[in-house]
Amino acid sequence: MVDDGDVSNSQTTSDLSARTALVLSGGGARGAYQAGVLQGLVEIGCLAAGRSDIGLLVGSSAGAINVGLLGAMADRCAEGVERLVALWSGLTADQVFHTDVFSLGSIGLRWVRDLTFGGLVGRVTGKALLDTTPLRTLIGRQFHGGRIAANVASGALRAVAVAATDLYSGSGVLFVEGAPDLPQWTRAHWSIERTELAVGHFMASSAIPIFFPSVRIGNRHFGDG
Repeated sequence: MVDDGDVSNSQTTSDLSARTALVLSGGGARGAYQAGVLQGLVEIGCLAAGRSDIGLLVGSSAGAINVGLLGAMADRCAEGVERLVALWSGLTADQVFHTDVFSLGSIGLRWVRDLTFGGLVGRVTGKALLDTTPLRTLIGRQFHGGRIAANVASGALRAVAVAATDLYSGSGVLFVEGAPDLPQWTRAHWSIERTELAVGHFMASSAIPIFFPSVRIGNRHFGDG
């Protein structure tokens, strides 16, 4: 967690929460580790059980999935962490991508066809080695649309930011849903885009190149942030 600078004693707990950020990196194993650490922080009282002490949630890849759930449950922090632990404790490969022979065989045949005849027929469809439809379903069940906006409006949360890579330009994008007065900036190879976060943003941030298919948002395709 990052505390944004020094604060005076006159500032309220709400002020401190708004200035405190939790930044979660990518990596499947790290996602599970993050859930365990957060559970420990709740148990020892470093994180509030009710309304979250953290105003800014930033994540990439597996970390993006985690901050999405935490943002949706920012008004019930302990319950959100509990759900996060349950998610990672029970996660299996078939909840992330199709593991059946038919699905894997179909993808393999498409790659062979495209690599062999794609140039001749002018049609290429193979974009990834795995079908991540189960992951989209899993995120959809965990992520409650509108909950982040409600928590921002109530003051339980300042913003949730999800990192992804624009595969056309190679630049990074932070998709941000948060308070209207949040500053917006553009830096070398990075920019902020204000939006209402949806399942597609978390899928895009988790789209490992080659293995997972890219995700189209608007007229652009995005991959792992």
